[in-house]
Parts: sequence; C-alpha cells; structure tokens
Amino acid sequence: MLKSTGDFQKIPVSDCSESMVIYKVFKDHTNLVILVVSAIIMLALLIIYTANGNGADNDVVNFYKHAEAIKAGQIPYKDFVFEFPPFSLVFFMIPSMFTSEMHTYVVLYGVEIVFFSVLTLYFMIKIAEKMKVNKYLVSTIFMIFIVLYFDQMIRKFDIIVAAFTFISLYLFCDKKYTFSYVVMAFAALIKIYPIFLIPIFIIMNLADKEDTMRVKNVQKGIVACLCVAFVAAVPLLLLSVSVSDILSFVGFHSVRGFQVESIVAVIVQNLASLGFTTATIVPSCDTSDIISPICSFLLPYWSAVSALAIILIWMLILYHVNKVSHNSSYRDFARDVMIYSLAVLMTFMLVNKVFSTQYVIWLYALIPFLVVINEKKINIPIAVLAILIVALSYQIGTLGPYYELFPVLNIIRDVMMFLILSQIILYLLNERNILDLSCSEVVQNCELQEIK
Repeated sequence: MLKSTGDFQKIPVSDCSESMVIYKVFKDHTNLVILVVSAIIMLALLIIYTANGNGADNDVVNFYKHAEAIKAGQIPYKDFVFEFPPFSLVFFMIPSMFTSEMHTYVVLYGVEIVFFSVLTLYFMIKIAEKMKVNKYLVSTIFMIFIVLYFDQMIRKFDIIVAAFTFISLYLFCDKKYTFSYVVMAFAALIKIYPIFLIPIFIIMNLADKEDTMRVKNVQKGIVACLCVAFVAAVPLLLLSVSVSDILSFVGFHSVRGFQVESIVAVIVQNLASLGFTTATIVPSCDTSDIISPICSFLLPYWSAVSALAIILIWMLILYHVNKVSHNSSYRDFARDVMIYSLAVLMTFMLVNKVFSTQYVIWLYALIPFLVVINEKKINIPIAVLAILIVALSYQIGTLGPYYELFPVLNIIRDVMMFLILSQIILYLLNERNILDLSCSEVVQNCELQEIK
C-alpha cells in the first residue's frame, strides 16, 4: 500500500511484479549493470569524438603508422625508430588487424581503449567489494575521470598500461605474488613507469615477518620479471635486432630536455612571464621542450634529482610498512598498496623531465580508493582536487603550450598534485591519517548501499 495525500492507493499487481523483477535483476547483477552502463557511456562518447573523421590526431596517428610499417614488413627498433617498450606493439597492432584505413583504425583503437577502461573498472569493483568500500562511489569517481578526459584518452594508450598495473595490484592484494610481478613486468614493457612500482612489492613482501615464504616470494617475483623481459626480447633478437637497439627506447627518453609541462619547465615559463629569465618553446619528440638558461643549468643533474626523489619515497614506504601491521585487515592492506603506488607515481610525474597530460590516466584507478573511505564516508577535499586535476589536464592538453595561460594552468595543477602528495607523505610518516581528513558521511539509501 502507498499513502498519498492522506488516501491509500493500491498498487496494481502487474506494476508491483514488474518492479520486483527489475529490483531482482539489479540485485543479482549490480556489477554487470555498472559495467554495461559505463561501456554505453564510453561508446557514446567515442561515436561523438570520432564522428565525421575526427579523432585522427596526436599519438594515435603514430600508432597507426607503426602498425602499418610492421604490416609492410619493417622491424621496429631496426627499420624505424620506436620510442616505446616492445609489448606496446601488440596493442597498436590489434586495430590494424582489421583495417588499413586511418579513420577506421582510430575508431577501432577507441573501442580497444573502451574495453581496457571497462576491464579496469571490473577489477576496481572486485577490490572495492573485498575492501568493503562503496563500489558505486568508486565507479562514479572513475567514470567522472573518464568522461572529463575521454577526448584525449582515446588517442593515447595509457589506460591500457593502467589496466594491467591495477590488475597486478589486485593480484598482489590477493597474495598471488608471482602473478602480480608477472603482470607488472608486462605493464612495464608496454610503458616503462610501472617498473617503479615493483620495489613496493619487494618492500611489502620482505616486511611481512609472518610469511615464511617472504624471501622466496621476492626471488620468484624477480625471476618472473626477468622471464617476461626475455619473452619480450626473444622475437626481436630472432629478427636480428640487437639488444642495444631494443633498449633504444630507454635512451630515447633519457636524452630529452625539460618537456613543456614538467615542473621545472612550468616554473621557468612563469618566471619568464614575470621577466626574471627567458624561455623558448621548441618542438621535441612530438611535443615541446623549454629552452632556458635555468633549464640548461639543471638538465645535467635532473635525472639524479628525479631518481633521488623516487628512492626517498621508497624509503618512506619502507618506514611505514615497518610501523604498521597489514595482517588484520584486507582493507588496510589493499588501501596501503594503493597509497604507496600513488606516492611513487605522483612523485615520478612531478619530478620527471617529462610530464605529459595523459599521465593523469595512471591515477584513475587509484585515487577513488583514497577518496572512498568505506561504505559511508568519502574524502571530499581529495575528490575535488582530483577532479580539478583531471579537468585542468584536459584543458592544458587541448589549449597547447602557446596558449597565454598555459604556464598558469600547469602551476595550478602541479600545486594541487603537491597538496595530495604532501598528505600521502604525512601519512607515510605516521604524522597524519589522510583517511580522516574532512570526511563526509554519505546518505546511504538503496541507491548507494549495496543491495543485499
């Protein structure tokens, strides 16, 4: 019975039955509903952004050219310069297996990006359920990031790397250590940055004093990583590509200058706009670098500075791991894995010589677990900062380095990233609990609380 304006009205039996059917379908298949709705949203955006031949620009054009070169019989690293690790070729080739026409390739590549986005969300939901945090909020935050940056995301391949990286973290949280090392090594051989997360596995494995297999877990993990690298190299070696040629993608990036969005370049550009120095934008490696007396002075030392910063973060992680116990709660263990990964990745992004806007995609699957505390609480300041970072990154990537406010937008984004990173560092020092900062309780009715 339903009360309405003082009178009781009887709900028709047929309407009640239909409602119960819909309720039961949703109750039994909530995860599938989330994934299907998310996929529909992304596919709709893909149609919009690739309509009338649009979308064929930026990195995806290079992916198409590389795939067509391989189909023509050319060998990467040997017959043409290839700036990425070997396994990235697999994902450039997949759309090319079905077409040689540019726009069709772009659309199919977009479908591939949608698939890996949904795959990432699937594992996010799985881990959210195990952590007993609100999977609807986790999914919503992830999809906000996706929608805000989708136009640029379909031209990059970072979500593919992010997907395998998150799967690796999921496996590690499930104590499937060897598999987690394998998947992380595979991700690093698509795009190099996940290699900086492997030391987190080593630190957490060795710190688990109750695990009698802790040393063997690390040994097996390292051997597994080497085996993955061997599998990546063997086909190229058989095609007479030298080891030095295969490793050329490392040298390709090590000799780069300060990319226009890097923290040093951004500071220099803002100083130049105030008249304190000079700065010139020059094309470099399909992007732009900054030439300046300050950059010329810092460049010989900056790789060492970046390495030192990441080593310091690893040391902070080691300190934190030895101060806390991860044996009591899956939620605490998994969340710390996410926080440690965020610390390393955000440090790498902020201190590296290169900071392309698409790097924010690396954070998509991790930030929601810093925002959603449990079934009832969310960290609003972190959520707002993260959304603004992604929105600003889209604007920065769209407007380009010659836009007048480009340095200002970059410095604002970098400050917001530093705010999040500073809270994580305080957490690692046990000085402050980032999870208790300005948390708001979510009203949990049937639309937010998992139906049981």
